[in-house]
Amino acid sequence: MTKGDDVITRMFVLVFLVGLVPGVVSAQSFETEVRPLVQGTCVRCHGARTVTPLNFEGLGYDLTDHETFRTWEKVYERLMRGEMPPPAAPRPDADMVDTALGSLKRALVEANLAARGEQRTWLRRLTRLEYGHTITDLLRVDPAVGAEVALGLPAEADSGGFDTIASNQAMSPLHVQSYLAAADL
Repeated sequence: MTKGDDVITRMFVLVFLVGLVPGVVSAQSFETEVRPLVQGTCVRCHGARTVTPLNFEGLGYDLTDHETFRTWEKVYERLMRGEMPPPAAPRPDADMVDTALGSLKRALVEANLAARGEQRTWLRRLTRLEYGHTITDLLRVDPAVGAEVALGLPAEADSGGFDTIASNQAMSPLHVQSYLAAADL
């Protein structure tokens, strides 16, 4: 292995490890920023020795677990609406609540995006050909008219002959303007 190859390998490993850090850091900051609020305020009524359905002492901080995620999501919503702690209970410091809510929101959003990962639904739109056929069918016009209207739309990206693959379909401002202009014809 040459010195240049060694440097490239080290850079690749460094970039890979740096990519892992945000998820670990957000999970740690979520726990460290939420724990003071939970331990100082919530555990009084929602601990192991209480009869409420929520037990913070048994609740983990691993948002990859579906039930844990749902529970923290409910906690966030109740805190955000000001329902917890109840009016009769001592109120925590507003800055502590804001810090915990901000951290919890970031962690929930990141965990949700990570869980969806490749399951995201791609934006789909009609191709030029599909748009022409749709105009022909909906307005009962001659197919030549539908084809002529569709010619005003931007050309499709090259996707190996498969124009309807959603991951290859872009929706730029030019596309929007073109579709609106075609609709005005």
